[in-house]
Amino acid sequence: MLIRPNNKLGYYTVGRQRVESKIEACILGTQTNQHPLWHFNDQAWNSINWKHEPEINLLELYKIRARQIREQYDYVIVNYSGGSDSQTLVESFFNAGCFIDEIVTVWNRDNTAKVITNPNVTVPQNIEAEFELTTRPGLNWIKNQSPNTKITYLDVSNATIDCYKSFDGEEWITNANEYLHPQFITRWSATREKHQKLTLDRGLKTAVVFGVDKPKLTIKDGKYCVYFVDTIPNSFIGAFNDLSYTNLETVFFYWTPDLPEIVVKQAHLVKKWFDANSALKPVIQWPNHDYSKRTTYEIITRSIVYPNWDLGKFQCNKPSSTVTCEWDQWFFDHYKDSLVYECWCKGISYVENNIDKKYLRYTFDNKFDGLVGMINGHFYLE
Repeated sequence: MLIRPNNKLGYYTVGRQRVESKIEACILGTQTNQHPLWHFNDQAWNSINWKHEPEINLLELYKIRARQIREQYDYVIVNYSGGSDSQTLVESFFNAGCFIDEIVTVWNRDNTAKVITNPNVTVPQNIEAEFELTTRPGLNWIKNQSPNTKITYLDVSNATIDCYKSFDGEEWITNANEYLHPQFITRWSATREKHQKLTLDRGLKTAVVFGVDKPKLTIKDGKYCVYFVDTIPNSFIGAFNDLSYTNLETVFFYWTPDLPEIVVKQAHLVKKWFDANSALKPVIQWPNHDYSKRTTYEIITRSIVYPNWDLGKFQCNKPSSTVTCEWDQWFFDHYKDSLVYECWCKGISYVENNIDKKYLRYTFDNKFDGLVGMINGHFYLE
């Protein structure tokens, strides 16, 4: 698997063997009949007092986090969509007086036939409308705030097709980690473009920062608690990256052991909201596999943990699948009968045929729908 070990991003163990990729861990677990375990900053979460809400203001915590990153790295790249996670992240840097060297925004416009710039069309298939309605205005705001910040627009749709053309079959999954939808293998590459390599060749210690993520709060056994699920960090880990660049690191802004008080503070604020709106507590009852409830929770928490976020900004709904992801509709529409599509299918079949069904997820009509989530937690707030 083409992933450099980094404890802060999470990893798996199968027996005594450490594995970076979830796909690899599940294959090995199937072969050895040992259940994979996901480790995600266990020491930090187990050491902090979850029952005590930090007294410091949440936005001050965000500024502290921005300063941490700025002081630790020579060159800071922020992956930006204009959504609530990344917008709040960028504002935190600017409010803390911290410079962002580069903003990178990643899209699939080249092969998207139709974009509906109607704020009422929020289906995941219309994801490219977010660039026009949310990201572009956000980038203009950044230009005004920080004229010297480099802004990089990347379209990965053609790069995705070229990648599949370079493979004979299922070997592309070595770049997938967990997410098996077509464009994941190129989406987060930080060493593919010429200008990216030129920056890294300068030897600067470089952070690629992602806004991961809002707290996962639930009510289990009648008590509020927080958990982490591997599907979220894994959605930003993988893709083609040249591992010879040892000066490049992926950094999570919110889910970090460097400032665990962020998640604790966020969780207590969300808990207070549900205490004040107890009729909506069923939305967070454990277990929760309901897509509509998760979408509702996303909207609620966004307004709480990002207090300056404008809820009127356009955002599409989250995709429902990590395999036939709605964001990749262009791929399924235009390449259905091609060798590129056949190559992708070989990888999907390989995963499904080599991993025990207990680690796989299926839709109601028995279609393979990715890997089951693995939990770290629960950490009780009371």
